[in-house]
Amino acid sequence: MTHLSLPAYGQSKLIEVDSLLKMTDVQLLKGYYIIKGSFKFPSNTKYPSIPCYLDKSTTVYPLEGSCILTGVEYLLARNQKCEIEIQSAFFIPPKEIVKKVGIVNVNLTVKPFQDVIKEVQEKRREYPKGHVLNSLYKEMGNSIYGNVVRGMSNKKTFDTKTGKMYRVTGTELSNPILAS
Repeated sequence: MTHLSLPAYGQSKLIEVDSLLKMTDVQLLKGYYIIKGSFKFPSNTKYPSIPCYLDKSTTVYPLEGSCILTGVEYLLARNQKCEIEIQSAFFIPPKEIVKKVGIVNVNLTVKPFQDVIKEVQEKRREYPKGHVLNSLYKEMGNSIYGNVVRGMSNKKTFDTKTGKMYRVTGTELSNPILAS
């Protein structure tokens, strides 16, 4: 989560398939990609990396099929020698701010979770595994991610005050792009 950047939605665009094919690993890791296509792994691939959904609760990893991938998933499959026929690709760049460092202006990517996750990890490392404070800091980090994905699964929860079930809704931290 320390590497997650805020999406610059206003600068989103369709990109040419040829451009995507020429991108380096580093370029594919910067920003957010949504890639639609079909794929075929070599027959000797032991662990194909592209998930396919049979229904709401069943995920399989076949050797071939249709897919919608993130840039990271595409990169992994490409490194596994998977043949991917790309139909379309969409790119959401990371949000950047200009900061003056001395006399030079520098573009910095906005990474909203970087400082807090680093601090939680540092605090957690101060205590051995099994220690209550190690577990507490682990839970804090997991809770941050939990709030990013909150409200996306159509999950229900029990409200002890009313005695009723209700759908979990998103918060201002919920973001499917960051969750992916």
